[in-house]
Amino acid sequence: MRHRVVAFAALAVGLLGVDAWSASWREVTVPGAAVQDLGIAGPVLYAGTNGGLYRSDDAGGTWVQVETGTSSEWIHRVHPVDGDPGQLVTFVTLRDEQGDQHAVIKTSTDGGATWIVNDDLELTTSAQPYFVGHRLSPGLVLFTTQNRLLRSVDGGLSWQQTSVSGYYRSIFAIADAPGHFIGLTSARDRIAESRDGGLTWTNIPLHSPLPHGDVYAFEQDPFDSGLLYFVVIDWFGGTPLSGRIDTRQAEVTLFPESCGCLHTRVVADPHQAGRLLAVAVDFDATSQMVTRWRMRESTDGGVTWHDLSELDGKFDDKYRFYFDTVVPDRLYMPTAGAGIYRSDDGGRSFVPRYDGMDSGLVVDFSVDPSDPDNFLIVRAFLPPLHTSDGGRNLSVVNAGFFADQRKTGLHRRMHRAYGHSKALIAFGTPSLYKSADGGASWVAYSRGYQGGAMAHWSSDGGSTWLSMPTSDVISTIQTTADDDDPVYLSFDSYSSSSFTLLRADRFGEPFRQLSAPAHVNQVTQSRPDPNDGRRRYMAAYNQGSQGNLIKLWETLDGGDSWMLRGNTNAVGLMSIDACDGRTVWSAFPLAVSRDSGRVFRDAFSPQRSTEKLQNFCLGSKSHVYTIGGGLMIREPEAGGTLLRSGFEP
Repeated sequence: MRHRVVAFAALAVGLLGVDAWSASWREVTVPGAAVQDLGIAGPVLYAGTNGGLYRSDDAGGTWVQVETGTSSEWIHRVHPVDGDPGQLVTFVTLRDEQGDQHAVIKTSTDGGATWIVNDDLELTTSAQPYFVGHRLSPGLVLFTTQNRLLRSVDGGLSWQQTSVSGYYRSIFAIADAPGHFIGLTSARDRIAESRDGGLTWTNIPLHSPLPHGDVYAFEQDPFDSGLLYFVVIDWFGGTPLSGRIDTRQAEVTLFPESCGCLHTRVVADPHQAGRLLAVAVDFDATSQMVTRWRMRESTDGGVTWHDLSELDGKFDDKYRFYFDTVVPDRLYMPTAGAGIYRSDDGGRSFVPRYDGMDSGLVVDFSVDPSDPDNFLIVRAFLPPLHTSDGGRNLSVVNAGFFADQRKTGLHRRMHRAYGHSKALIAFGTPSLYKSADGGASWVAYSRGYQGGAMAHWSSDGGSTWLSMPTSDVISTIQTTADDDDPVYLSFDSYSSSSFTLLRADRFGEPFRQLSAPAHVNQVTQSRPDPNDGRRRYMAAYNQGSQGNLIKLWETLDGGDSWMLRGNTNAVGLMSIDACDGRTVWSAFPLAVSRDSGRVFRDAFSPQRSTEKLQNFCLGSKSHVYTIGGGLMIREPEAGGTLLRSGFEP
């Protein structure tokens, strides 16, 4: 097996000498992080995040980044081997300079000072991977992902593929004998057992099968390792269920569900036998949206339940939380942007803890086109930030709608009026909000605005609103400047028949659906031309068709008619450059075209996966801002070179 040892001092010097992006791009440091996994080793916490690995020695009060050898690492799993904070094994996604991703296992025996990289295991991140050790078998670690089970007997320094096939939802160590494990597979009527450290497995039939569902979550009882707790979620109308599995007796017991809510995860308190906590959510029957989050408690092993506290929102998709193994009543809850939330009162209240984390997940942003140093940053699960000096100093914006909006499954969306650069509008649930000072302060409009799958318009400055029901949740709102320019709405849709694009000829007028240029089911749109709101591009093709090329279409009349301009290699959202109408930017990854969108070439951004971009023309130079987790800015001098005659990036 091939290993690579990463030496950080030499690597850092090398990067300073060869980094071709450093002169062109600048990253804005954004507080926060999306925590993918939390490793607890006594008083030490390790957080695997979208921006690398962080360590805390004070229960999450402050965090320090652990050097792992490369930037742009996503740490999906972090596992302290045998509970030792100095011996770590991590599952990591790396991105190379060509933008390609590959997954590796990295191991450190000195708390992160050096790492051994196992990069020949041919791993992927398509399934939920995880590590599990055994306290009676020092050095033994199992790793499962997709239909593979890997085994290490030296704390992750080397790995062997076992002969086991099949998908394991979870594997747990049973503390009655060395090498004893229980596995939960995709089969609902049996569990699997290994007594030789994961080399071989035997099926054990359950007396009654687990309920049918789309999502399963399992946790282990800290007092009785043979007792497992589960939740089953059926997204298509089934009854949500939770319960326990006695693996020794092969018995499944369902918990009573009397709250009309859904338990998303059940975790046992390691400091009090019989005490269970569960995060529960309530669904609105009409909108199918979550309307309430709460923490529920049982002190008799799940026989009876009561509400313990209200939670102010959804923290991440998996609803994970962990008890501190040393301090009673202390809990940690990873979040999808705000570091971790910590409770010191047994789950009754939580406070965000991300001091020292600078990998904040940027989900939206808006730049003042008249002042490129003045922009607003929207973070996941944290209040937005405002800057007037290009992001060097950031101030928190106390905008209540972002707290409201994290209670929905919607992406944050905002729009800046190009004709009045200080005016912004942002919409979520349950209100629409407006800013007249570039996002420094916000006013909520609530009259006539209900949120959800609605388009809302006001013709009197926000005093009253007209609503237009839609079949899908609004994805984007796009316009170019003044009230006389057309306004476009597009929608997220699971339909494979066509895209949905609506247009109002003037702000506040009714919308009508635009016809597609052809029968297509995959569409990449451009924003309207900043100099002509009725001009825009569309790249379209039919997914699944053999040899089907991506066609480039252009409209000059706001979508009433479309002209075929040829083929294109555009793969992401397109944006027409106002400095030069034939220059078009594209995301996923960032690319630029000098021939009106036909051929895109790499724009050489260090942020290879660009989710959103904004570009505008100021002083005859193109300014480019992108987000792909964090916020990157292409400096005006470098941006201007892209518009020189004959220059091809």
